[in-house]
Amino acid sequence: MKSEESAPRFEDFISAYRSMLDRRAAYLCRGGLDASEVVQNTMIQAARKYGQLRDHRSARAWLLRILFHAFIEALRAVRTWEPLDQAAEVPMLAETAPSYDRITREQLEAAIERLPDELRGTYRRFALEGRDYNFIAAELKITRSTVGTRILRARKRLREMLRPLVGEEGP
Repeated sequence: MKSEESAPRFEDFISAYRSMLDRRAAYLCRGGLDASEVVQNTMIQAARKYGQLRDHRSARAWLLRILFHAFIEALRAVRTWEPLDQAAEVPMLAETAPSYDRITREQLEAAIERLPDELRGTYRRFALEGRDYNFIAAELKITRSTVGTRILRARKRLREMLRPLVGEEGP
Protein backbone atom coordinates (compact mmCIF):
# COMPACT_ATOMS: atom_id res chain seq x y z
CA MET A 1 0.00 0.00 0.00
CA LYS A 2 1.39 3.39 -0.97
CA SER A 3 1.58 6.18 1.54
CA GLU A 4 -0.27 9.44 1.10
CA GLU A 5 3.02 11.29 0.54
CA SER A 6 4.07 9.16 -2.44
CA ALA A 7 0.74 9.50 -4.28
CA PRO A 8 0.65 12.39 -6.75
CA ARG A 9 -1.83 15.21 -6.25
CA PHE A 10 -5.12 14.50 -8.00
CA GLU A 11 -4.63 17.38 -10.45
CA ASP A 12 -1.24 16.02 -11.54
CA PHE A 13 -2.59 12.49 -11.65
CA ILE A 14 -5.62 13.31 -13.81
CA SER A 15 -3.67 15.56 -16.19
CA ALA A 16 -1.43 12.59 -17.02
CA TYR A 17 -4.48 10.61 -18.17
CA ARG A 18 -6.70 13.37 -19.54
CA SER A 19 -5.96 12.85 -23.25
CA MET A 20 -6.53 9.09 -22.89
CA LEU A 21 -9.90 9.78 -21.23
CA ASP A 22 -10.85 12.25 -23.97
CA ARG A 23 -9.99 9.75 -26.73
CA ARG A 24 -11.84 6.86 -25.11
CA ALA A 25 -14.91 8.98 -24.37
CA ALA A 26 -14.97 10.24 -27.97
CA TYR A 27 -14.87 6.64 -29.17
CA LEU A 28 -17.65 5.53 -26.83
CA CYS A 29 -19.83 8.57 -27.50
CA ARG A 30 -19.59 8.55 -31.28
CA GLY A 31 -23.31 7.81 -31.45
CA GLY A 32 -24.43 11.18 -30.16
CA LEU A 33 -23.59 11.56 -26.48
CA ASP A 34 -21.46 14.47 -25.28
CA ALA A 35 -17.97 13.02 -24.69
CA SER A 36 -16.82 16.04 -22.67
CA GLU A 37 -19.70 15.51 -20.25
CA VAL A 38 -18.75 11.86 -19.81
CA VAL A 39 -15.12 12.86 -19.14
CA GLN A 40 -16.25 15.53 -16.68
CA ASN A 41 -18.39 12.99 -14.78
CA THR A 42 -15.45 10.59 -14.81
CA MET A 43 -13.16 13.18 -13.28
CA ILE A 44 -15.73 14.02 -10.60
CA GLN A 45 -16.09 10.36 -9.64
CA ALA A 46 -12.32 9.82 -9.78
CA ALA A 47 -11.75 12.83 -7.51
CA ARG A 48 -14.25 11.45 -5.00
CA LYS A 49 -12.65 7.99 -5.04
CA TYR A 50 -9.00 8.99 -5.46
CA GLY A 51 -8.20 8.13 -1.86
CA GLN A 52 -9.32 4.53 -2.53
CA LEU A 53 -6.74 4.01 -5.29
CA ARG A 54 -4.06 1.92 -3.63
CA ASP A 55 -1.89 0.88 -6.55
CA HIS A 56 -1.10 3.66 -9.01
CA ARG A 57 0.24 1.09 -11.48
CA SER A 58 -3.39 0.14 -12.17
CA ALA A 59 -4.55 3.77 -12.43
CA ARG A 60 -5.28 3.59 -16.17
CA ALA A 61 -7.60 0.60 -15.78
CA TRP A 62 -9.20 2.21 -12.72
CA LEU A 63 -9.95 5.40 -14.68
CA LEU A 64 -11.23 3.52 -17.72
CA ARG A 65 -13.64 1.57 -15.51
CA ILE A 66 -14.95 4.82 -14.03
CA LEU A 67 -15.24 6.30 -17.54
CA PHE A 68 -17.19 3.30 -18.78
CA HIS A 69 -19.61 3.55 -15.85
CA ALA A 70 -20.04 7.28 -16.53
CA PHE A 71 -20.78 6.45 -20.18
CA ILE A 72 -23.41 3.88 -19.16
CA GLU A 73 -25.01 6.40 -16.80
CA ALA A 74 -25.11 8.97 -19.62
CA LEU A 75 -26.80 6.42 -21.88
CA ARG A 76 -29.37 5.66 -19.20
CA ALA A 77 -30.04 9.34 -18.68
CA VAL A 78 -30.65 9.89 -22.41
CA ARG A 79 -32.95 6.90 -22.65
CA THR A 80 -34.80 7.87 -19.48
CA TRP A 81 -35.59 11.40 -20.58
CA GLU A 82 -36.31 10.89 -24.27
CA PRO A 83 -39.95 10.87 -25.35
CA LEU A 84 -40.90 7.33 -26.35
CA ASP A 85 -41.90 8.30 -29.90
CA GLN A 86 -38.43 9.80 -30.52
CA ALA A 87 -36.44 7.08 -28.75
CA ALA A 88 -37.11 4.58 -31.54
CA GLU A 89 -35.67 7.02 -34.09
CA VAL A 90 -32.31 7.57 -32.37
CA PRO A 91 -29.78 5.59 -34.44
CA MET A 92 -26.97 5.70 -31.78
CA LEU A 93 -24.33 3.49 -33.47
CA ALA A 94 -26.39 2.01 -36.29
CA GLU A 95 -25.39 4.65 -38.84
CA THR A 96 -21.69 3.84 -38.65
CA ALA A 97 -21.91 0.07 -38.21
CA PRO A 98 -21.82 -2.14 -41.31
CA SER A 99 -24.76 -4.42 -41.89
CA TYR A 100 -23.27 -7.66 -40.60
CA ASP A 101 -26.72 -9.13 -40.00
CA ARG A 102 -26.67 -10.41 -43.60
CA ILE A 103 -23.95 -12.91 -42.71
CA THR A 104 -25.11 -16.43 -42.01
CA ARG A 105 -23.88 -18.50 -39.09
CA GLU A 106 -22.14 -20.83 -41.58
CA GLN A 107 -20.23 -17.91 -43.11
CA LEU A 108 -19.22 -16.71 -39.65
CA GLU A 109 -18.06 -20.17 -38.57
CA ALA A 110 -16.10 -20.57 -41.82
CA ALA A 111 -14.36 -17.24 -41.16
CA ILE A 112 -13.61 -18.29 -37.57
CA GLU A 113 -12.01 -21.48 -38.87
CA ARG A 114 -9.62 -19.38 -40.97
CA LEU A 115 -8.31 -17.53 -37.89
CA PRO A 116 -4.87 -18.49 -36.53
CA ASP A 117 -5.10 -21.26 -33.90
CA GLU A 118 -4.53 -19.11 -30.81
CA LEU A 119 -7.12 -16.52 -31.91
CA ARG A 120 -9.62 -19.14 -33.07
CA GLY A 121 -9.59 -21.09 -29.81
CA THR A 122 -9.90 -18.01 -27.63
CA TYR A 123 -12.60 -16.40 -29.78
CA ARG A 124 -14.60 -19.62 -30.07
CA ARG A 125 -14.62 -20.07 -26.28
CA PHE A 126 -15.74 -16.47 -25.78
CA ALA A 127 -18.21 -15.85 -28.60
CA LEU A 128 -19.66 -19.27 -29.32
CA GLU A 129 -19.37 -21.03 -25.96
CA GLY A 130 -20.11 -17.94 -23.86
CA ARG A 131 -17.10 -18.36 -21.56
CA ASP A 132 -15.83 -15.37 -19.59
CA TYR A 133 -12.28 -14.01 -19.68
CA ASN A 134 -11.31 -15.58 -16.34
CA PHE A 135 -12.45 -19.05 -17.39
CA ILE A 136 -10.62 -18.83 -20.72
CA ALA A 137 -7.46 -17.53 -19.06
CA ALA A 138 -7.45 -20.40 -16.56
CA GLU A 139 -8.20 -23.01 -19.22
CA LEU A 140 -5.51 -21.80 -21.63
CA LYS A 141 -3.04 -20.88 -18.86
CA ILE A 142 -2.66 -17.31 -20.12
CA THR A 143 -3.36 -13.93 -18.52
CA ARG A 144 -6.77 -12.28 -18.63
CA SER A 145 -5.32 -9.38 -20.62
CA THR A 146 -3.97 -11.82 -23.22
CA VAL A 147 -7.49 -13.22 -23.58
CA GLY A 148 -8.80 -9.71 -24.24
CA THR A 149 -6.07 -8.98 -26.75
CA ARG A 150 -6.72 -12.20 -28.65
CA ILE A 151 -10.46 -11.53 -28.77
CA LEU A 152 -9.83 -8.00 -30.02
CA ARG A 153 -7.46 -9.26 -32.74
CA ALA A 154 -9.89 -12.02 -33.72
CA ARG A 155 -12.72 -9.50 -34.08
CA LYS A 156 -10.55 -7.25 -36.22
CA ARG A 157 -9.58 -10.11 -38.52
CA LEU A 158 -13.16 -11.34 -38.73
CA ARG A 159 -14.34 -7.85 -39.71
CA GLU A 160 -11.70 -7.80 -42.46
CA MET A 161 -12.68 -11.27 -43.68
CA LEU A 162 -16.43 -10.60 -43.56
CA ARG A 163 -16.41 -7.07 -44.96
CA PRO A 164 -16.71 -8.28 -48.61
CA LEU A 165 -19.82 -10.27 -47.67
CA VAL A 166 -21.64 -7.14 -46.45
CA GLY A 167 -20.57 -5.07 -49.44
CA GLU A 168 -18.40 -2.65 -47.48
CA GLU A 169 -15.24 -1.10 -48.84
CA GLY A 170 -12.11 -1.26 -46.72
CA PRO A 171 -10.72 1.84 -44.96
